[in-house]
Amino acid sequence: MKRIILLVLLVAAVTLAIAQTKQQNTQELWIENGSRRIYGELFTPQAASDNGPVAIIAHGFNGTFDYGRNYYDVMGSLGYRCYTFDFPCGSVRSRSDNNTLNMSILDEVSDLKAIVGHFRAQGHRHIVLIGESQGGLVSALTAADLKEEVSQLVLVYPALCIPDNWRQRYPRVEDIQDVTELWGVRMGRRFFEEIHDMSPLNLIGQYQGPVLIVQGDSDRVVSMEDSRRAQQLYRAGTRLHVIPGAGHGFKPNELQQEMKQLRLFLQKPDDAQTIVHDFVKGADVGFLTGQERQGQKFYDRNGNERDCLELLKEDYQISAIRMRVWVNPRSGSCDKNELLAMAKRVKALNMDLMVDFHYSDWWADPAKQPIPKAWLGHSFEEMKQDVRQHTIEVLTLLKDNGIAPRWVQVGNETTNGMLWSVKTDERGWEVKDSLGHTTITHSMGHIKTESQQYAGFIRAGYDAVKEVFSDALVIIHLDRGHKKNIYDWNLDTVLKFGGKFDMVGMSLYPYWAMQGHPELRADDIITDCIGNIRHVSEKYGCDVMIVETGYEVDESHPEVMEEGRRQLSRVIREAQTETNGRCRGVFYWEPQCRPGGYKLGAFDSNGRPTVMMDGFIGQK
Repeated sequence: MKRIILLVLLVAAVTLAIAQTKQQNTQELWIENGSRRIYGELFTPQAASDNGPVAIIAHGFNGTFDYGRNYYDVMGSLGYRCYTFDFPCGSVRSRSDNNTLNMSILDEVSDLKAIVGHFRAQGHRHIVLIGESQGGLVSALTAADLKEEVSQLVLVYPALCIPDNWRQRYPRVEDIQDVTELWGVRMGRRFFEEIHDMSPLNLIGQYQGPVLIVQGDSDRVVSMEDSRRAQQLYRAGTRLHVIPGAGHGFKPNELQQEMKQLRLFLQKPDDAQTIVHDFVKGADVGFLTGQERQGQKFYDRNGNERDCLELLKEDYQISAIRMRVWVNPRSGSCDKNELLAMAKRVKALNMDLMVDFHYSDWWADPAKQPIPKAWLGHSFEEMKQDVRQHTIEVLTLLKDNGIAPRWVQVGNETTNGMLWSVKTDERGWEVKDSLGHTTITHSMGHIKTESQQYAGFIRAGYDAVKEVFSDALVIIHLDRGHKKNIYDWNLDTVLKFGGKFDMVGMSLYPYWAMQGHPELRADDIITDCIGNIRHVSEKYGCDVMIVETGYEVDESHPEVMEEGRRQLSRVIREAQTETNGRCRGVFYWEPQCRPGGYKLGAFDSNGRPTVMMDGFIGQK
């Protein structure tokens, strides 16, 4: 009994010490904004630097600074000071001013600007705004006005719908009453007059810094549609994280999900543990169904017969599978039904899924992007609808079967655009002249001649994906990841004409890059690709993933496969450690292929993994 009492006293003492330490790290801070005085609490973690980052947390309607205390642990662990405050007149419990008859959205924007100005005057240059509900609306409007001063923006079930909602109550200005009561809070006429003609969605897109939006799919106060529209208005890479079952205000477990997303969003590049934990090792296995249909078997290194997906996951740390999908393939391979069958297996193994839309009846790559036969003769607007309908049809099939892809590629290696056909032989391969050139027969989205339409197809696919899976990351995929100029040209074009993407996918094949170029070395190509990942992520503010890579299998020359293992191991290692945390994974293209069918697989002619697969687990 004495031991139990001592243990209880020890736990109590530790708990009290932690609470006192946290309290010691907080102080009251009043900030002036003209005649208004703003009460707040400043939390400073022990590891904070003098001019380190600051998070300014804005509460919702009738809230108080207490809301912001939820962020102290996560933000403190990342080295952020937190300032959480009471909007003057923003609540009946506001310590700044509790006269809610003077509540004003425009005053709250002014107050938030004054707070930003205060911390910038103290030398803090990295400022993050976090706004909940009405505070989310205020934070979004403030960021639009302070484009250069706000480093990042986090919107938690943002009430962008406030003006629209009150216009329904008061269609005309003269309809507004002198006093309106909502949830026990009395508001004056000014609040409604100021927002009567306001359209937040026409304003907030002026901010083009990184944005995270978090909302529950059971929110009956704030429209999910507004958050989806906001995501499209903000820069490429804006993430809308939807919490299943969450309403307007998060329960403890839902708050934990928000904090996890916040940590990933704000993650410091040198925090390697979290970055590595979120890094994905994947495989494209589009040929697998056909191989199994032909009776091919797969074995582990000890000769035991294994299910291929299970082998990849359990022995080689592969946690994600990529599958291509064609529109109306002649053979039936890689259609939506084959995708669904494989996706069910992926889900059963608790692996992540990437869907790769080719928007073709067959292979689409930089040399050709064949227009599906059923779409030939359609106008640009009709073909945009084709892209949209095909995307929604395939993804809805997955959704109806309880499958949600983590990533969706809109197009495959669209370096030269998409939806343009070339002259082909009877097998469907492109025909080249003596100079290696192809002849375009039909074109609707070639980047050189129809750049605006190419961007339109990318946007149509992006919007269609978000319509079915708002939380899926949309990838734009180009080849030759070591070629910086290709990515600048293509991505600049897409964004110039209104295209959108969340992530950039790269192909990295040193073997193919060196064909016909004896002056090139594999290690130089890898170095250039890693450098390009840093460049692309910094320029476009988004994460990058190597969605295709592969190395030569030559069973008669083991040293060739050992070299392939070394290169793959280097790519995976440096993708995690040399890209400031912005490369989110590496996918091997068709590793289960045998060398007689495809020379850059990673299995031998007997269906066993070669030494190259050890590149995934870092062993020699």
